[in-house]
Amino acid sequence: MTLSFWGVRGSIPTPGPHTVRYGGNTSCVSLALDAGHTLVLDAGTGIRPLGASMPPGPHTYYVLLTHLHWDHIQGLPLFGPRNDPDARIVLLGGLEPAWGDMALEQLDGIRFPVLPADLAAEIRVDTSPLGTVLEPFGVAIDAMQVNHPGRCYGYRVRTKAGSFVFMPDNEIGACGSDRVCIEDLARFCDGADVLVHDAQYTEAELEFRRGWGHSTVAEACGLAMEASVKRLLLYHHDPDRSDSGVDDLISRARLLLSGSAVDCGAASEGLSVVI
Repeated sequence: MTLSFWGVRGSIPTPGPHTVRYGGNTSCVSLALDAGHTLVLDAGTGIRPLGASMPPGPHTYYVLLTHLHWDHIQGLPLFGPRNDPDARIVLLGGLEPAWGDMALEQLDGIRFPVLPADLAAEIRVDTSPLGTVLEPFGVAIDAMQVNHPGRCYGYRVRTKAGSFVFMPDNEIGACGSDRVCIEDLARFCDGADVLVHDAQYTEAELEFRRGWGHSTVAEACGLAMEASVKRLLLYHHDPDRSDSGVDDLISRARLLLSGSAVDCGAASEGLSVVI
């Protein structure tokens, strides 16, 4: 199974000459389940190029949201398959039954000039227990509530071939009585083939942004080593971070990980990883 990246930016889309290599679209990755079914994690503006890449015809898209902040749902109204009468878009709401309907509230005729009933595709919310919908594809999903303002989840997707963890928004250092500590995060991520994790800030930047729900590169590297993951992909790049700035973060991460068995890079639009 192939994990594909369509949006890797955090907070707000940032198109322009300084973000060409890593991309300016907000959070969206996909996992091809088979020729007719795709799991989509988050529906930021990256979901638009995902939809544009798909040929018309029968296809089911299972959309699983980490949370409802704008940069993780704002692409849903422009997801191309919405206009395909042969397409099905299923929002998985097993953990948060209201989230699917709340995400679709963008299509209210005011914030977006179309109502869900006007779209050709079948669009529905499935509140079955998380993961049961995908069992026929040999896929299981574990969830953990993470440290981010409002309710937010990280997911571990397990297949026969391996597993990956998707934690686009998480403040690793925010351990406390009502917060998840790094030891719990490490147990959740233990031995994953790929860890896609929030690495929005440098240590200096975090000093002015504590409590915002994001991690530093050093914290992401520390988690990757403690969890003994095989590969770390830095994610949720800051909107003010240029391509050369992301390059600097990768260099910093590789220095921190030197001597460990963890491979490291940064997620970019167009990147595909075989799980």
